[in-house]
Amino acid sequence: MSTPGGSSPWGDADAFKVSLEDQVAQAQARAVRARDMQHEIQALRARARSRNGEVEAETDASGALTDLRLNDRAIDMHPQALAQLILETTMQARKSAGEKAVAVATEAFGENSSATSMLRHEVEQREAARHDGLTY
Repeated sequence: MSTPGGSSPWGDADAFKVSLEDQVAQAQARAVRARDMQHEIQALRARARSRNGEVEAETDASGALTDLRLNDRAIDMHPQALAQLILETTMQARKSAGEKAVAVATEAFGENSSATSMLRHEVEQREAARHDGLTY
């Protein structure tokens, strides 16, 4: 099909091909960044330590506890106080892991990208649930 004057309705075929190749290259680059971001977030860990060092907790980006260490002073604590300190320290690690995950997404896709916004929203929801007395 051609327009009056014999030109293609898509304009210059060579320019169209270059434009299409550029779009494909950009899509491939975004896919690589997404894969790299996913791997980096999956490997991400954050640690927190209680003020006096009785408890050290590590979580992954989803907030799951991946390591918990108690020093000798923890053994001398009242069980309820120790339980509370474990929860508080774990929450600190979760918050740090969420912030790190958002930073990874921001670096990969930018502050205002949909991927960064979705991850930030998820982290904020987790923090809000924490403040409501809920955990997940």
